[in-house]
Amino acid sequence: MLACINEDLSIADDALNALYSELLGKVQHWDRADDVEVGFETRLRQSQRAWISFRDAECAFRGSVMEGGSAQPLIEHGCRVALTKERNMHLRALLSMF
Repeated sequence: MLACINEDLSIADDALNALYSELLGKVQHWDRADDVEVGFETRLRQSQRAWISFRDAECAFRGSVMEGGSAQPLIEHGCRVALTKERNMHLRALLSMF
């Protein structure tokens, strides 16, 4: 089961990285439009770092209900899959705005 969840996480992470890179390229363009530094890139980077910290902490918390048990990694990795897929939806929505 863990192997399947890890494969799902790998797929979701690959999509996350692709979406983030695409969005980063778009906000960099917007930041530099008309020679005005708006700060989209900095804010996106801060947002992504904060989201990764949140995801990891949230999933560790959820997994802690099975601390030391064989289900703990299943819960934590399943949580990472779910939250990463959710973040991917948010990044897609942001892409449509730019």
